[in-house]
Amino acid sequence: MSAYFFKTFYVLLLLSLLTSGLTVTSNNSSESGEAKCIERERQALLNFKEGLIDDFGMLSSWTNHHNNTDCCKWKGIHCNHQTGHIQLLDLHGNYSHPQYLRDAVNLTSLIHLPYIQHLDLSNNYFVLSYIPEFIGSFTNLRYLDLSNSYFAGRIPSALGNLSQLRYLDLGDNYIWGEIPIQIGNLKHLHYLDLGGIFLSGKIPCQIGNLRKLQHLSLGSDTFVYKSHLENYVSNSLS
Repeated sequence: MSAYFFKTFYVLLLLSLLTSGLTVTSNNSSESGEAKCIERERQALLNFKEGLIDDFGMLSSWTNHHNNTDCCKWKGIHCNHQTGHIQLLDLHGNYSHPQYLRDAVNLTSLIHLPYIQHLDLSNNYFVLSYIPEFIGSFTNLRYLDLSNSYFAGRIPSALGNLSQLRYLDLGDNYIWGEIPIQIGNLKHLHYLDLGGIFLSGKIPCQIGNLRKLQHLSLGSDTFVYKSHLENYVSNSLS
């Protein structure tokens, strides 16, 4: 099966799980009685927007206008309908349309979204921005896709703190170095894509701890079935 199939499958699966407790963007929170977004989280999104160039209006709904203060209704946002906390941020771009964000991305502004479970910033042009170590503070994340967005630097070891993660895609970026052994802490991981980046060193044996892994992509090698993964790791370390 292709990587596209697995990516689509996990997106649909996670969305189906999340939407039971999320407010869809088109819903009117005030009419339905659902909680509006948290002010601190709204400001965090506005701060995040400030550092980006949005040539295609992807963030056009993110405004300070008095009739548009509920960020749960902004494009790319889903909130928990009871608490108002943001749980999904999907700003994936598309180069073929085109539609993408550009300039250096300030991920630190998202530190005020502690309940986020789904973060997709794939297919944007973030001009060699680094993935900060504090990414490991998003301990509620189930889904993280930063692929094909011109990120640079090393793979943060703090990713090992994301113990609830099911899906991780860092592929097709300017990331280099060794795979951190902390990746082995992601016991719930089903999908791991590190293809198209500049890996060095041996594959850490801790990847063998990922018993639920069904898809692994490293460089030009992609494996789908668990037995293949185990054989690959074993042979790479021998």
